[in-house]
Amino acid sequence: MEISFEDLGFIMELNKRKSPLLKMLFEIYEESSIILNNRIQVVFSTYTLHNTGHSNRIMEYMYNFINDISQLSDLEICVLCYSALLHDIGMAVWDDEILQIKNDNYVSSKGNYSAYSKYYSNETIAIQEFIRDMHAERSANYIKNNLIDKLHLPNQATNNFAHEIALICQSHTENTDWILKNLNNHVVKGDYTFNPQYCACLLRISDILDIDTQRTPYKLYKLIKPKLISDKEWLQHFVISNNKKIEKDQRTKLNKIVFYGSCDNPSIHRKVLTYLDWVQQELYDCILLTSKMDMKYYFLFDYQIENKIEPKGYIFSNHKMILDFKAISKLLMGEHIYGSATLGLRELVQNSIDACKIRFEEEQKKASFQDDAYIPKIKIIFNKKDNIVSIKDNGIGMTINTIKNHFLSIGSSYYTSKDFKLKDFSYQPIGAYGIGFLSCFMLSSTVKVGTRHYLSTEKYIIDLEKDSEYTSISENVDLSFSGTEIELNFSSFMAVFNNDIKNVKSFIEEFFITDNIEFELINFDNSTKDNVINMIAMNQSNAKEYTKIDISKYMEGVEGFVTIEIKDEFIVNYQSIFEGDSYIYDDIIEEFIQIDNDLDLKPYIIDGCIHYLSLPIIDDDTTKDYERALYYYSDDHEKAMEMMRKSIEIVYILLNENQYKEPYSGLYASNDYIFNDLTFDRLGELGHDIYCEIKIDKHKILAHHSSDNSEILEYKKFEKKDGIYYPSFKYKTYLRNVWVSRYSFFSTYLTNLFVIHDFKINILNKKVYANVSRNDLDNEILLLFNYALEKSIYLGVLNECKYSESKKNLLKDFINKFFSEKSILLKN
Repeated sequence: MEISFEDLGFIMELNKRKSPLLKMLFEIYEESSIILNNRIQVVFSTYTLHNTGHSNRIMEYMYNFINDISQLSDLEICVLCYSALLHDIGMAVWDDEILQIKNDNYVSSKGNYSAYSKYYSNETIAIQEFIRDMHAERSANYIKNNLIDKLHLPNQATNNFAHEIALICQSHTENTDWILKNLNNHVVKGDYTFNPQYCACLLRISDILDIDTQRTPYKLYKLIKPKLISDKEWLQHFVISNNKKIEKDQRTKLNKIVFYGSCDNPSIHRKVLTYLDWVQQELYDCILLTSKMDMKYYFLFDYQIENKIEPKGYIFSNHKMILDFKAISKLLMGEHIYGSATLGLRELVQNSIDACKIRFEEEQKKASFQDDAYIPKIKIIFNKKDNIVSIKDNGIGMTINTIKNHFLSIGSSYYTSKDFKLKDFSYQPIGAYGIGFLSCFMLSSTVKVGTRHYLSTEKYIIDLEKDSEYTSISENVDLSFSGTEIELNFSSFMAVFNNDIKNVKSFIEEFFITDNIEFELINFDNSTKDNVINMIAMNQSNAKEYTKIDISKYMEGVEGFVTIEIKDEFIVNYQSIFEGDSYIYDDIIEEFIQIDNDLDLKPYIIDGCIHYLSLPIIDDDTTKDYERALYYYSDDHEKAMEMMRKSIEIVYILLNENQYKEPYSGLYASNDYIFNDLTFDRLGELGHDIYCEIKIDKHKILAHHSSDNSEILEYKKFEKKDGIYYPSFKYKTYLRNVWVSRYSFFSTYLTNLFVIHDFKINILNKKVYANVSRNDLDNEILLLFNYALEKSIYLGVLNECKYSESKKNLLKDFINKFFSEKSILLKN
């Protein structure tokens, strides 16, 4: 049964004291009830209830957490009531606001609606999640904009406490570090004092305890039939059966939080256990924070919550899967993933590039005409005297949230988090696995990280050691520095690079594109600076015989050039295929006919292939020499042919559709049939000694042609063999400015129209990503990328070549046939 507002412990206490603050509290309760009970459900029709019933239950939980209510001032009690009542009022959204949100005209620190729409791909969910993520911020704004004239002491309009209540409401979706930074622990208003930090602690722990059958009535659940995210939330609430979750432990005399209930669904049960872990952490944080306050604010609670939820039909042990830090960190920071200890430097510089690119984009969004342009800078500083090597950038830097939730959490990359994705940056960082920083321990067993987010005043210093999971974090104000600086042990770092700074420079020049980033190597000991430059357009030949293809014309988010030598090797007659005398065999007149340039080769293209035989003509004068060669090479005809290649003529027989199926590659002798009625002995007409056994080879070439062209285009098609693509070519391919050292471009269709001399490209496209080692592209994108790149090269040849119109049309037809699939990586 729902408890009424008048019957709440807080209200009864204020009534007992005859508090002058009670009148305004009732007025605001009545005013906010209309919004909480009616407006929130317009957008959140399938979500757990955020009505006055929820607010009342929070107030009761707050009341039960307090050690001695008599020690709290009237104002402190009212602040707690106001925070419970107003903390979710930001979930109420009006029609004009929804329109503003959908048009991206609603300003929020959480991002814009279009990013949410892209992330969730569902308008209803996107609106709900956008509002839910910013509802605490909206609640604070509602209080400051609408209640500023009401939240003051009676007859003291200037003694206003709306600001404190707004911050307390905003804090319930932030962490305890935010509370410490933004809220005081002692505020005086007239004759009253109150502790906003304590109020914030009570709000957050009481809010998450309101989860039981009261919050999700069974009939309402069945009626609404919630879907997707809300469905899981409603089901979750059904498991917990006790309304009152605070009990007194008779043995320890401490209060404790207890959950009773049952569950017959292991999947839902796991979600509930995750929720209980959250409650446990919040309780621990609140106990820790209030332990530094005055005694009346202490949380006199057992640190450990008690879980009495019984599984039905299955067993949940008390054990969790755990990871051995030393074993996992050794696995993830070893050379068996990266291949070389030097790649630890690649990971660190890569992180700096990501940070600089993100800051550059943020600076561009808010830059005004008079602002100085932001210039990304990365420095490697060598200080032998102090035994330090530093990798320093002026990138975005890290907040304490990023440090705790991602930097110090192995496998949790900020760049794959929801928070980052909802900022909708056009730049996609290469770091995506949350393990790259561990590679720095290949360079140094001790690491110090200094970082300041460029919009913050706080700089954080983090000390780490290779074999320890324990870290220390210190904080200070340092406006002279923004970005991140990594300090490594000089001796161990330099040993990886053979104690030569030149090797470090060569490494940086090889592994990184420096366009739009200033790279600098600073030798502190001899006061020298050395700029590192490796531009995307550098180190490519400008020789006249080479043609540069600008890949950015054809691929989305890829810059750079492919340098090729264009050939003009179309098949125009038989001499384009055969180097010696060539014949056709006419089955009707049973004669060999020597081919001339007037022969139309198209009728001999069968299923896209030209078939022919090659055979050596061994005349009477060379038979004995050939036989001696065979004897010498133990009847190996290929080696004997190689030995006598200058003395033996090779002739070719072009096969038609009635002839190409029968012949095979192999040994033929007198009386053998080659195909149809053609016997081996007929080769005597071509000058062959019919008593000399020879090896005849059968060939086919892939040939593309069209009815409108006289030329034919020869090509080769390659498949994957033994897990490897052939042929493959290693050229300089960078992914977001970082060299993908093991990536090889492989060609599926190879023609004689061009030869790749070199290429140097930089992939910026969000859809292309590296594997965990960063040494190659991920297998899921590898084929797509190669297809797009190969097609782009052919399109570049088509647009840059000086072929005749007929040959261009044939090449265009070839591209349309073999590269017909659309690709997300190609421009239209």
